[in-house]
Amino acid sequence: MPSRIKKSAINSVVKKVLAERQRTQITKIVKRVLNEQEEAKAAGGSWPADPPKNLPVTEGGGPKPAEVVAVFKKMAAMGPPKDGAEQLAQIGGEKALAKNYLALQAQFKGSSKNPARIKMPVVDPDKDLDDLNNRLKKGALDLKPPYADIDLGGHKAKEAGAANRKDQIKITRSEALVRKIAKIVVERMNNLKEQDLDDVHPQGLNKMPKQVRADYLTKGLKDGETADDSAVTMTPAVITVGEALPTQSQVYIDKSLWNVMNFGGTAPGQKAFAKKNDIIAIESGGKAYILDGHHRWSSAFLSGGPSAKLDVNLIKGLDIAPAIAALRSYGNARGNKQKG
Repeated sequence: MPSRIKKSAINSVVKKVLAERQRTQITKIVKRVLNEQEEAKAAGGSWPADPPKNLPVTEGGGPKPAEVVAVFKKMAAMGPPKDGAEQLAQIGGEKALAKNYLALQAQFKGSSKNPARIKMPVVDPDKDLDDLNNRLKKGALDLKPPYADIDLGGHKAKEAGAANRKDQIKITRSEALVRKIAKIVVERMNNLKEQDLDDVHPQGLNKMPKQVRADYLTKGLKDGETADDSAVTMTPAVITVGEALPTQSQVYIDKSLWNVMNFGGTAPGQKAFAKKNDIIAIESGGKAYILDGHHRWSSAFLSGGPSAKLDVNLIKGLDIAPAIAALRSYGNARGNKQKG
């Protein structure tokens, strides 16, 4: 019995010691968290729910490399979801971050003529990507000449081309040859004016009647050609960010850094993590041009450098200007608003 009492007493003391130690540890943790929050607050506030957009980089310039590093440090002190020190270590340190930024800035050479963000396509990855791919396969989007007309008053698009007319006459071989030559000439005209593109791909479709939007999304089936538009393809691909170029005139560096510390950066030479491949790019002259997803591209560039990889949906068979106009109108027809 004495030994049993002694054992019980020992157990009681042990429990008290462990409980006290646990309370002490919890107290230390709470104090540390509170101190970190106070430090973050003193450094510039708590972690923002939405990305900041104050530091644009364009062909004309952007923040200095030292300023980019300073912004990264400030964000790292604001309690981001991803540890700032770990992200900086993965990048390779402050010098590597500055070097990556300068390389990214160089990609904007010649971009001053690119459309502003407000003119760029907005494609919702969750509701639009599969729909877009299906319409491309069917040739439903009117991407190549000949183009069908569209009545912006809300009436059905006019059917164009002899194949859609009831009084169709048999096309002779010479007529077919002329049409083929004319089509090749038209397709090689890469200097379409913006007004011409607006006639084919109207802007502001999200504000137009439902019938107009529906007509635009099926206009390619009414142009009298069965295979012209379906020749444009969109397939999954992996690109190297340093070999890709922007099609808009700027990105925000602070938003790109926010992405890195909110979702995690990309290790040099590795592929950026993404739950879903939702970036759209277009192939032209052996390079990939980003159409939708510029800040995911710039985030991977800043964190992983030019050798970082990126999953994209790569469009082939269409020039850049018509692709931007077509995807902008497609997004509007699907109910998406332009982003300023």
